[in-house]
Amino acid sequence: MPQQQFHPISMLPMFSEMIDGMLEMTQGQHRMFSSALAKPHVLDDETVDQARDAFEEQLEFVGLYENQVGYWRRQDITPAQRQEMDRLAAQLPLARQLTQEILAMLVEIRKGTIDRIMEKDDFELGLEWLLKMTENEPPENGRN
Repeated sequence: MPQQQFHPISMLPMFSEMIDGMLEMTQGQHRMFSSALAKPHVLDDETVDQARDAFEEQLEFVGLYENQVGYWRRQDITPAQRQEMDRLAAQLPLARQLTQEILAMLVEIRKGTIDRIMEKDDFELGLEWLLKMTENEPPENGRN
């Protein structure tokens, strides 16, 4: 885990940009991985593993940012700085939640990557395809 280093309040604008950027990127990645749940075969293990490593590290940084905001809140700061602290403090739980959801999605996605498909033999793939086709087959004569 990265080492916690507390920074002076003069670094607030930089931290605001970092947290805003992290949240924006995480929201976009959340949408992308949500879509990938339906078609995990478009990803390979290496890509999923790299994403997992990056989001595990991001989760650690969310904790560091929470500690930094808490540190600044205990300082003698201006009302404008306090307002920015409140805004950041509201964003960090969302960033944590989205990051945890992405990590959970990556676990599910990895179960169906192209690498998992390539490990299967032809019979297993054919059987899975047939079972999927019978599940999606419409009822005969329009009856349920």
